[in-house]
Amino acid sequence: MTRSFTDDLTAGKAAELDPRIAAALSRLHLGASLAKAPWTMEKTGVDLVLHDPETDRLYRVEVKARQSQWNSRDVVLEVLSANAPLTFGWGLTTRADYVVVLYQDAVLVFHGPTLVATTRQHHTRWTELAERGLLGFRLIETKTRNKGNVYSSIALVVPITELQGPLLLVHRSQPQAA
Repeated sequence: MTRSFTDDLTAGKAAELDPRIAAALSRLHLGASLAKAPWTMEKTGVDLVLHDPETDRLYRVEVKARQSQWNSRDVVLEVLSANAPLTFGWGLTTRADYVVVLYQDAVLVFHGPTLVATTRQHHTRWTELAERGLLGFRLIETKTRNKGNVYSSIALVVPITELQGPLLLVHRSQPQAA
């Protein structure tokens, strides 16, 4: 099945407004404020900025929303992007300080640089395990339609137990009814 880029973008933008993100990040930075990232940052994959008034530091936040079939036992890491042919995905390239993955049952907060380092270090082994169908690892190909073209992205499904180093926080909370 091919997905619409516009639909994906709309769902992603809506996820950025989920109040559970601010609640999770406030556990790391008490009193911090969260705002939409400026366009210059957005172009690099950063969705939100977190301002910590205690240190006067800005943190870059990338948000990934997962559909209802996923739960927080698995993390879907994009390794090849649909943005352009042979472009590494956010799991290998994010510039965010925090990667927030939003699930129905939880919000996971990862340290971005450590997540990238861990993915780069273990990518080959995880791919081999996925190709052999072992230990909960899987490869997923997603097709996205944008401006008449269809782009493929490849993601690795990795058990959360493999990502304990970069995982900073698991915030258990149900989404608020609209």
